[in-house]
Amino acid sequence: MQIKNLKSAYQNELKRLGESFLEQHQSSLFLSKHTELIDRHLATIWSACGLDESLCLVAVGGYGRKELFPYSDIDFLVLFDEKLNGEVSEKISKFIAACWDLGLKIGHSVRSLDEVKEEFHKDITTATNLLENRLIIGEIYLFNKLILLIEKELAPKQFYAGKIAEQTSRHKRYRDSAYQLEPNIKESPGGLRDIQTVLWISSSQKKGRTLSELYKKNVIDKPEFNKITAHVNRTNKRRILLHLLSGSIQDRVSFDLQNQMAKNLGYPSKKNKKSSEILMKNYYKSVNYIILFNEILIKRLDPNKYPGTPIGHPLGFFKYNDLLEI
Repeated sequence: MQIKNLKSAYQNELKRLGESFLEQHQSSLFLSKHTELIDRHLATIWSACGLDESLCLVAVGGYGRKELFPYSDIDFLVLFDEKLNGEVSEKISKFIAACWDLGLKIGHSVRSLDEVKEEFHKDITTATNLLENRLIIGEIYLFNKLILLIEKELAPKQFYAGKIAEQTSRHKRYRDSAYQLEPNIKESPGGLRDIQTVLWISSSQKKGRTLSELYKKNVIDKPEFNKITAHVNRTNKRRILLHLLSGSIQDRVSFDLQNQMAKNLGYPSKKNKKSSEILMKNYYKSVNYIILFNEILIKRLDPNKYPGTPIGHPLGFFKYNDLLEI
């Protein structure tokens, strides 16, 4: 395996993807093509290292859901069933080293099914990461055993409570406000993490791993699907742009990058308003809808049942989970 040639080919393809995005701003196309590029190179390295067919390589996290931003970590799991011998362990080490040599920013783990089961219950972050799984290469039978293990070990009510607590804690770090001067496009209230939280919860309940699946399973209606898809695509576009303009995993929409983003996206300045101000005004339109969508779906996906208490109003209002229903 000529890692030097492979690295050169990878960097050239990645550069072309970035240049194409800066011209066309097609976020969905960039994310899918970037994921395909990484899949292809990992599979090439895997095969070149002669890894045993009894293993499998599983994409997890954002990489698992095919949302690989320019400088995001590439998270994967090397999964095995039986105990590894010295020769296979050496091949895995060679594979990991080759990934780093290629210039990939990887986050990896090497675990047996029993170890996956143990890690799954340690913290909700690990469980969530494993929930977003996708086979890249290797033994399909072993991968299916992973799916069955996750389905067996996952407790939807407990997972729901954990994700709500996690979101509440995250929002507090940003003072429960989406309207920061330099918001974090991923973590702030109304950021992409709020959409991911909804999809993690729906996935844990087998109601859909994507917005499209939520619509197909009647969790959301057509207008909701169209609106949230448009706002997510718009926000993804801005996050990709942040990474490319900063040359790093930059998720804070800083003042200097606001100006660069506005220029790249073609926002014109007006008499009494800078182009960056117009950019941020449009950004907050997406933030507002994502916040609303998150609140509605989290309530809609609540697995707990609460008794409805009539409050004697002429319109038939009643109290349900500390909210008014009709």
